[in-house]
Amino acid sequence: MVNICTLSDYNYLFYGLTLYKSLKETTSDFKLHYLCLCEKSFNKIKELNLPEIEPYFIDDLVKVDKDFANLKDKTKPELGGGNRNDFIWSLASFFSYYLLNEKQIDISYIDSDIYFYQDFNIILNKMEDKDVCMFRHKHVVTNNVDGLFNVGVVVFKNTDNGKKALKWWRDAVFTKTPKHLATCGDQKFLEGIFSIIPQEQIYIGDKDISHGAPWHYKYLNFDFFESEKNVIWGDKKQPFVFNHFSKFTPDFVNKTFQYTGVNYKDHTYNDLLFNDRHLQKIYIDYFNKCYNIKVEYNL
Repeated sequence: MVNICTLSDYNYLFYGLTLYKSLKETTSDFKLHYLCLCEKSFNKIKELNLPEIEPYFIDDLVKVDKDFANLKDKTKPELGGGNRNDFIWSLASFFSYYLLNEKQIDISYIDSDIYFYQDFNIILNKMEDKDVCMFRHKHVVTNNVDGLFNVGVVVFKNTDNGKKALKWWRDAVFTKTPKHLATCGDQKFLEGIFSIIPQEQIYIGDKDISHGAPWHYKYLNFDFFESEKNVIWGDKKQPFVFNHFSKFTPDFVNKTFQYTGVNYKDHTYNDLLFNDRHLQKIYIDYFNKCYNIKVEYNL
Protein backbone atom coordinates (compact mmCIF):
# COMPACT_ATOMS: atom_id res chain seq x y z
CA MET A 1 0.00 0.00 0.00
CA VAL A 2 1.14 3.54 -0.79
CA ASN A 3 0.92 5.72 2.33
CA ILE A 4 0.50 9.43 1.63
CA CYS A 5 -0.18 12.30 3.99
CA THR A 6 -1.47 15.82 3.57
CA LEU A 7 -3.09 18.50 5.72
CA SER A 8 -5.50 21.44 5.63
CA ASP A 9 -8.23 23.28 7.48
CA TYR A 10 -11.83 23.36 6.23
CA ASN A 11 -11.22 26.33 3.92
CA TYR A 12 -8.66 24.31 1.98
CA LEU A 13 -10.46 20.98 2.22
CA PHE A 14 -11.60 21.17 -1.40
CA TYR A 15 -7.92 21.18 -2.42
CA GLY A 16 -7.20 18.08 -0.35
CA LEU A 17 -10.23 16.22 -1.66
CA THR A 18 -9.32 17.16 -5.23
CA LEU A 19 -5.86 15.70 -4.54
CA TYR A 20 -7.62 12.60 -3.20
CA LYS A 21 -9.74 12.33 -6.35
CA SER A 22 -6.64 12.53 -8.55
CA LEU A 23 -5.00 9.72 -6.57
CA LYS A 24 -8.20 7.69 -6.78
CA GLU A 25 -8.12 8.02 -10.57
CA THR A 26 -4.43 7.21 -11.02
CA THR A 27 -3.12 5.13 -8.12
CA SER A 28 -4.38 1.82 -6.80
CA ASP A 29 -4.11 0.67 -3.17
CA PHE A 30 -3.27 3.89 -1.36
CA LYS A 31 -4.10 5.41 2.01
CA LEU A 32 -4.33 9.18 2.43
CA HIS A 33 -3.57 10.17 6.01
CA TYR A 34 -5.26 13.56 6.39
CA LEU A 35 -4.29 15.95 9.18
CA CYS A 36 -7.26 18.23 9.88
CA LEU A 37 -6.38 21.62 11.34
CA CYS A 38 -9.88 22.34 12.61
CA GLU A 39 -12.77 20.33 14.01
CA LYS A 40 -15.01 21.20 11.05
CA SER A 41 -12.66 19.59 8.52
CA PHE A 42 -12.18 16.55 10.76
CA ASN A 43 -15.93 16.04 11.18
CA LYS A 44 -16.53 16.48 7.44
CA ILE A 45 -14.01 13.82 6.46
CA LYS A 46 -15.45 11.45 9.05
CA GLU A 47 -18.92 12.14 7.65
CA LEU A 48 -17.77 11.40 4.09
CA ASN A 49 -16.31 8.08 5.27
CA LEU A 50 -14.10 7.65 2.21
CA PRO A 51 -12.32 4.29 2.53
CA GLU A 52 -8.91 5.56 1.36
CA ILE A 53 -8.80 8.54 3.77
CA GLU A 54 -7.85 8.28 7.43
CA PRO A 55 -8.48 11.59 9.26
CA TYR A 56 -6.49 12.91 12.21
CA PHE A 57 -7.47 15.94 14.30
CA ILE A 58 -4.56 18.18 15.24
CA ASP A 59 -5.86 18.78 18.77
CA ASP A 60 -5.95 15.03 19.38
CA LEU A 61 -2.33 14.65 18.27
CA VAL A 62 -1.29 17.51 20.55
CA LYS A 63 -2.86 15.62 23.47
CA VAL A 64 -1.20 12.26 22.78
CA ASP A 65 2.11 13.16 21.17
CA LYS A 66 4.68 15.21 23.10
CA ASP A 67 6.37 16.43 19.91
CA PHE A 68 3.16 18.02 18.65
CA ALA A 69 2.52 19.47 22.11
CA ASN A 70 6.02 20.97 22.21
CA LEU A 71 5.56 22.41 18.73
CA LYS A 72 2.27 24.06 19.63
CA ASP A 73 3.76 25.55 22.80
CA LYS A 74 6.88 26.77 21.01
CA THR A 75 4.92 28.57 18.31
CA LYS A 76 2.46 30.34 20.61
CA PRO A 77 3.06 34.10 20.27
CA GLU A 78 1.95 34.64 23.87
CA LEU A 79 4.79 32.34 24.98
CA GLY A 80 7.36 34.22 22.94
CA GLY A 81 7.09 31.97 19.89
CA GLY A 82 6.39 32.83 16.30
CA ASN A 83 2.96 32.87 14.73
CA ARG A 84 0.45 30.50 13.17
CA ASN A 85 2.55 30.25 10.01
CA ASP A 86 5.45 28.85 12.04
CA PHE A 87 3.09 26.18 13.33
CA ILE A 88 1.59 25.37 9.92
CA TRP A 89 4.97 25.26 8.17
CA SER A 90 6.21 22.74 10.72
CA LEU A 91 3.37 20.27 10.30
CA ALA A 92 4.56 18.53 7.11
CA SER A 93 7.70 17.27 8.82
CA PHE A 94 6.01 16.63 12.19
CA PHE A 95 3.05 14.73 10.75
CA SER A 96 5.25 12.72 8.38
CA TYR A 97 7.57 11.72 11.21
CA TYR A 98 4.65 10.86 13.48
CA LEU A 99 3.22 8.47 10.88
CA LEU A 100 6.54 6.86 9.99
CA ASN A 101 7.45 6.38 13.64
CA GLU A 102 4.04 5.34 14.98
CA LYS A 103 2.95 3.10 12.11
CA GLN A 104 6.38 2.02 10.85
CA ILE A 105 5.49 2.79 7.23
CA ASP A 106 7.09 4.48 4.26
CA ILE A 107 5.49 7.92 4.07
CA SER A 108 5.07 10.45 1.28
CA TYR A 109 4.06 14.00 2.15
CA ILE A 110 2.06 15.90 -0.52
CA ASP A 111 0.77 19.49 -0.37
CA SER A 112 -3.01 19.58 -0.67
CA ASP A 113 -2.92 21.86 -3.76
CA ILE A 114 -1.20 19.23 -5.90
CA TYR A 115 -2.96 17.18 -8.56
CA PHE A 116 -1.73 13.87 -9.98
CA TYR A 117 -2.02 13.00 -13.66
CA GLN A 118 -0.16 9.70 -13.47
CA ASP A 119 0.33 6.88 -10.98
CA PHE A 120 2.18 7.87 -7.80
CA ASN A 121 3.97 4.52 -8.01
CA ILE A 122 6.03 5.92 -10.89
CA ILE A 123 7.90 7.93 -8.26
CA LEU A 124 8.32 5.00 -5.87
CA ASN A 125 9.47 2.65 -8.63
CA LYS A 126 12.06 5.14 -9.87
CA MET A 127 13.41 5.46 -6.32
CA GLU A 128 14.40 1.77 -6.34
CA ASP A 129 16.45 1.22 -3.15
CA LYS A 130 16.96 4.89 -2.27
CA ASP A 131 15.64 6.17 1.05
CA VAL A 132 14.49 9.74 0.31
CA CYS A 133 12.97 11.44 -2.73
CA MET A 134 12.78 15.20 -3.35
CA PHE A 135 11.94 17.41 -6.32
CA ARG A 136 13.90 20.51 -7.27
CA HIS A 137 12.72 23.98 -8.11
CA LYS A 138 13.77 24.00 -11.75
CA HIS A 139 14.40 27.76 -11.65
CA VAL A 140 16.78 27.59 -8.67
CA VAL A 141 20.47 26.89 -9.10
CA THR A 142 21.98 27.57 -5.66
CA ASN A 143 21.89 29.90 -2.65
CA ASN A 144 18.27 30.85 -3.19
CA VAL A 145 16.14 31.76 -0.17
CA ASP A 146 13.33 29.49 -1.44
CA GLY A 147 15.63 26.49 -1.43
CA LEU A 148 16.74 24.06 -4.11
CA PHE A 149 13.87 21.70 -3.32
CA ASN A 150 10.12 22.10 -3.06
CA VAL A 151 8.34 20.57 -0.09
CA GLY A 152 5.23 19.81 -2.20
CA VAL A 153 6.18 16.15 -2.68
CA VAL A 154 8.75 14.41 -0.47
CA VAL A 155 9.15 10.69 0.26
CA PHE A 156 10.80 9.04 3.26
CA LYS A 157 11.14 5.27 3.52
CA ASN A 158 10.88 3.34 6.76
CA THR A 159 14.62 2.60 6.76
CA ASP A 160 17.44 3.74 9.00
CA ASN A 161 18.41 6.45 6.52
CA GLY A 162 14.80 7.46 5.89
CA LYS A 163 14.08 7.80 9.60
CA LYS A 164 17.32 9.66 10.23
CA ALA A 165 16.65 12.12 7.41
CA LEU A 166 13.03 12.78 8.39
CA LYS A 167 13.86 13.19 12.08
CA TRP A 168 16.62 15.66 11.19
CA TRP A 169 14.24 17.66 8.97
CA ARG A 170 11.59 17.78 11.69
CA ASP A 171 14.09 18.83 14.36
CA ALA A 172 15.68 21.46 12.10
CA VAL A 173 12.27 22.98 11.38
CA PHE A 174 11.48 22.99 15.12
CA THR A 175 14.75 24.64 16.20
CA LYS A 176 15.18 26.73 13.03
CA THR A 177 18.79 25.61 12.79
CA PRO A 178 21.10 25.77 10.99
CA LYS A 179 20.22 29.43 10.59
CA HIS A 180 21.43 29.74 6.99
CA LEU A 181 18.68 27.29 5.99
CA ALA A 182 15.93 29.03 7.97
CA THR A 183 14.85 31.30 5.10
CA CYS A 184 11.65 29.70 3.76
CA GLY A 185 9.58 27.95 6.41
CA ASP A 186 10.36 24.24 6.36
CA GLN A 187 11.49 24.12 2.74
CA LYS A 188 15.15 25.10 2.54
CA PHE A 189 15.97 22.75 5.42
CA LEU A 190 15.55 19.88 2.93
CA GLU A 191 18.99 20.80 1.56
CA GLY A 192 20.51 19.83 4.89
CA ILE A 193 19.53 16.19 4.45
CA PHE A 194 22.46 15.77 2.06
CA SER A 195 24.80 16.13 5.02
CA ILE A 196 22.81 13.68 7.14
CA ILE A 197 22.60 10.54 4.97
CA PRO A 198 24.70 9.34 2.00
CA GLN A 199 23.89 11.42 -1.08
CA GLU A 200 23.56 8.28 -3.20
CA GLN A 201 20.54 7.33 -1.07
CA ILE A 202 18.64 10.48 -2.07
CA TYR A 203 16.66 10.32 -5.30
CA ILE A 204 16.22 13.60 -7.17
CA GLY A 205 12.85 12.90 -8.74
CA ASP A 206 12.92 15.44 -11.57
CA LYS A 207 15.87 13.72 -13.21
CA ASP A 208 13.33 11.27 -14.65
CA ILE A 209 9.91 12.63 -13.69
CA SER A 210 8.47 15.99 -14.62
CA HIS A 211 6.13 18.12 -12.57
CA GLY A 212 4.62 21.54 -13.06
CA ALA A 213 4.53 24.65 -10.91
CA PRO A 214 4.09 28.36 -11.64
CA TRP A 215 7.73 29.13 -10.92
CA HIS A 216 9.06 26.92 -13.69
CA TYR A 217 6.40 26.53 -16.38
CA LYS A 218 8.60 28.50 -18.77
CA TYR A 219 11.17 25.69 -18.68
CA LEU A 220 8.65 23.07 -19.86
CA ASN A 221 7.21 22.27 -23.28
CA PHE A 222 3.64 20.97 -22.96
CA ASP A 223 3.11 19.94 -26.60
CA PHE A 224 2.86 16.26 -25.64
CA PHE A 225 0.78 16.71 -22.49
CA GLU A 226 -2.68 16.07 -23.93
CA SER A 227 -1.70 13.13 -26.13
CA GLU A 228 0.84 11.39 -23.90
CA LYS A 229 0.80 13.08 -20.45
CA ASN A 230 4.45 13.86 -21.14
CA VAL A 231 6.35 17.16 -21.28
CA ILE A 232 9.78 18.16 -22.50
CA TRP A 233 12.36 19.65 -20.16
CA GLY A 234 15.52 20.65 -21.98
CA ASP A 235 16.19 17.74 -24.31
CA LYS A 236 14.30 15.18 -22.19
CA LYS A 237 10.78 13.91 -22.67
CA GLN A 238 9.46 13.03 -19.23
CA PRO A 239 6.18 11.76 -17.76
CA PHE A 240 4.22 14.68 -16.32
CA VAL A 241 3.19 13.08 -13.05
CA PHE A 242 1.81 15.98 -11.01
CA ASN A 243 1.19 19.71 -10.98
CA HIS A 244 1.50 22.08 -8.03
CA PHE A 245 -1.30 24.67 -8.17
CA SER A 246 0.39 27.02 -5.73
CA LYS A 247 -1.27 30.45 -5.32
CA PHE A 248 -4.34 29.20 -7.18
CA THR A 249 -7.41 30.85 -5.65
CA PRO A 250 -10.84 29.95 -7.05
CA ASP A 251 -13.97 32.05 -6.70
CA PHE A 252 -16.68 29.43 -7.05
CA VAL A 253 -19.56 31.90 -6.77
CA ASN A 254 -18.44 33.99 -9.74
CA LYS A 255 -16.71 31.09 -11.52
CA THR A 256 -13.38 32.83 -11.69
CA PHE A 257 -9.96 32.04 -10.36
CA GLN A 258 -6.88 34.03 -9.54
CA TYR A 259 -3.19 33.44 -9.54
CA THR A 260 -0.94 36.06 -7.91
CA GLY A 261 -3.51 38.75 -8.42
CA VAL A 262 -4.29 38.06 -12.08
CA ASN A 263 -8.00 37.45 -12.53
CA TYR A 264 -9.27 34.85 -15.03
CA LYS A 265 -12.88 35.99 -15.31
CA ASP A 266 -15.06 33.40 -16.97
CA HIS A 267 -11.92 31.36 -17.63
CA THR A 268 -10.55 33.95 -20.07
CA TYR A 269 -7.01 33.10 -21.08
CA ASN A 270 -4.47 35.76 -20.11
CA ASP A 271 -1.36 35.28 -22.22
CA LEU A 272 0.57 37.75 -20.08
CA LEU A 273 0.74 35.03 -17.45
CA PHE A 274 0.50 31.80 -19.45
CA ASN A 275 1.67 31.71 -23.05
CA ASP A 276 0.74 28.09 -23.59
CA ARG A 277 -2.72 26.82 -24.57
CA HIS A 278 -2.05 23.56 -22.74
CA LEU A 279 -1.54 25.41 -19.46
CA GLN A 280 -4.77 27.26 -20.04
CA LYS A 281 -6.61 23.95 -20.33
CA ILE A 282 -4.79 22.51 -17.31
CA TYR A 283 -5.90 25.40 -15.11
CA ILE A 284 -9.46 25.49 -16.35
CA ASP A 285 -9.70 21.74 -15.87
CA TYR A 286 -8.35 22.04 -12.33
CA PHE A 287 -10.87 24.76 -11.51
CA ASN A 288 -13.68 22.52 -12.76
CA LYS A 289 -12.39 19.56 -10.75
CA CYS A 290 -12.26 21.68 -7.59
CA TYR A 291 -15.76 22.99 -8.29
CA ASN A 292 -17.09 19.46 -8.81
CA ILE A 293 -15.55 18.40 -5.50
CA LYS A 294 -17.29 21.28 -3.72
CA VAL A 295 -20.62 20.15 -5.19
CA GLU A 296 -20.14 16.40 -4.81
CA TYR A 297 -19.11 16.59 -1.15
CA ASN A 298 -21.27 19.59 -0.24
CA LEU A 299 -18.39 21.70 1.04
